Amino acid sequence: VQRTDGGAGAEGPAGAERHGVQTCALVGQIKESGLLGAGRCYVDMGAGNGGLTATVGRATSWSAPRYTLVDRAAVRRRFENERAAPAQVDDLGCVSTRYVDDSVVERLKVDIRFVKLSGLGSSCPSVVMSKHLCGAATDLALRCVRRGLSDGASVAGVVIALCCHGKCVYGDYVGKRFLLRLGIGPAQFEAIRAISSWATTRGHD
Repeated sequence: VQRTDGGAGAEGPAGAERHGVQTCALVGQIKESGLLGAGRCYVDMGAGNGGLTATVGRATSWSAPRYTLVDRAAVRRRFENERAAPAQVDDLGCVSTRYVDDSVVERLKVDIRFVKLSGLGSSCPSVVMSKHLCGAATDLALRCVRRGLSDGASVAGVVIALCCHGKCVYGDYVGKRFLLRLGIGPAQFEAIRAISSWATTRGHD
């Protein structure tokens, strides 16, 4: 676990530097886990502007067969556009596909809860990754992986940097049975969720 200075709302040069350090640290974890290489397909959940995918792309020399970015919001795509050909966009504007060398770089504008790993057309084991997957979005990504495995999708590994615990939702939380065994139900969950945000308050004792 690598901790860097600066809160979630940090902006400007300091914020950009912090994001760069976090991204490189996460890619380092992917490499140390043996998940970085041409024989993988990468699925970036909550991809935002594509910074994590771009870093993985550079680390793999854009040699993986497919890089898929998933985000429900319309965002700037400045990172994934490097060295990329013009996009091919579907009729609904929900799928944007580019080609970098021999790789497919595809962006899906969709909620993670609706993503089907087995339907992504990956030709190799997937590495599901994310740098900034707030609260319940992490649970949705884990559920997506579990559904994918049940559907026969090949998943090489999952690397997610957790954040924004205060945005977790009990209905989507994947560890409810574990918490119930500890006597923690919905009411206690809400209290823990609220308290978790204290950790991000600077100077809090």
